[in-house]
Amino acid sequence: MDTLADAMPPPLDPSGRSFALLDEAERDRLSPLLRPLPWIDGLITAMVIAPATPGEADGAEDGLDWLYMIWREGREAEVGALSLSGSAEIVDPVMAHYVHVADTLFEDPEAYRPYLAGSSDPAEAASLWAAGFWSGLSVSPDAWGATLEDEDALPLLAAVLSLVREADMPESVRADSPFQSMPAERREQMRGAAVEMLPEIILALHDHSLGLGEGADEA
Repeated sequence: MDTLADAMPPPLDPSGRSFALLDEAERDRLSPLLRPLPWIDGLITAMVIAPATPGEADGAEDGLDWLYMIWREGREAEVGALSLSGSAEIVDPVMAHYVHVADTLFEDPEAYRPYLAGSSDPAEAASLWAAGFWSGLSVSPDAWGATLEDEDALPLLAAVLSLVREADMPESVRADSPFQSMPAERREQMRGAAVEMLPEIILALHDHSLGLGEGADEA
């Protein structure tokens, strides 16, 4: 295969199996080629709760522009060499987790929890998660535009951004980070609070996105 896109089969796995249900052998099989699972969970969450934009496609398979981002940097050759069945073995758990996150947020939102496992340092896992979430925002800038300018939503997004350590922060975000001049102790306190409140923050952003979608439908 010549490109990363060639290694990504489009069918959406309907099983809804969470990353939390992967066993150690499965994690070991995925980790060489995929970004850290908390990062991917953050990315998926951003895609699931993104505000609807007028005229966008309804089909799930039409909204997989983010899949190319799941691959670990520097592994282009290995990913490009995957067979179709080999790529499916790697991508299928990601798609199953996508279904899990979407089902939870739309059908049982109070049960939603971000996936922050796989690291001995919760702050590191939260930073990876938030970096993935912010990368997800870059996939749909038009969809997120109104939210980024909304006074009610900005504090929620700022709380998510506060979780991202400088090393994990996308270059485009790092340059304009509002936390560059914040004292380290205050930043750590904000991070700790944001980790505890992350499920509530995401549900609030989801509600905000749903409200924007209803407004677009009425217009």
